[in-house]
Amino acid sequence: MITEISDYEIEEARKILDDHIVPELSQESALESLLFCISGQVSLWEPSVKFIRNLRRYSHSNDTDSIHKVASFSILTDKYLVNLAAQKGGIRFSKHGRFESSIDYFVNANHEWWKEIPNADIDLREDYIKRIRWVGRKTFSLWHQCLGGKDLLALDVWVMKRLKNFGIEINEDYIITKKRTPNSQKNRVTPNKEDYLRIEKEAYELFVRDNRFLLPNGKVDMALVDAVLWWNGANRGNLHQYNLFNNGSTLPYSKKY
Repeated sequence: MITEISDYEIEEARKILDDHIVPELSQESALESLLFCISGQVSLWEPSVKFIRNLRRYSHSNDTDSIHKVASFSILTDKYLVNLAAQKGGIRFSKHGRFESSIDYFVNANHEWWKEIPNADIDLREDYIKRIRWVGRKTFSLWHQCLGGKDLLALDVWVMKRLKNFGIEINEDYIITKKRTPNSQKNRVTPNKEDYLRIEKEAYELFVRDNRFLLPNGKVDMALVDAVLWWNGANRGNLHQYNLFNNGSTLPYSKKY
């Protein structure tokens, strides 16, 4: 058992995780969730939630309960409206075409792709990040978790900081903010494939020793690991996210409307 992690932390993190998971898996909910994950790459959660709610309002303009209904596929694949929704939501890269590659790929996909994401492994993740620009390992892994997956770890900065505290080797450049340049949206170095897989593997080996993180099949619930590590860091380190921890109903897939 990892004594540095309390049962309270696990239960609170589980609530946040549950509010990120789509209530019903479909083509629409899966694409909406991906856009949500992409929008959060360099943004706090509030603009991402506003972004999703804007898409839902565009989809159900005559419905007073629109923000609680998944956006339509026609709206989710309309590049102009997606970017407009992002801009109005406060997503600062809304004019940089970050959503276009995902829209182009999934509007032309001829298989039930949304059913394979929750069961994705590292090989499928690599396939997708080669096909779709702006979807890297962290974003795909978070998306996998939002669709109910439990096998991949999203290496957010808060997650890596906590793993470093547990003794896992983390390059300082991954967790220290760099000054932005006019030609780059990046403000941190991200792990390359080899390092990402190493960190993910070492995290698995750490948490497999704690029964609280094990699934009935004996595997580690990596989504719960992610949620606990992220909850601890973001809850203590980012006052802008205070409402996220005190009012889960603000999340797009909350069960507490």
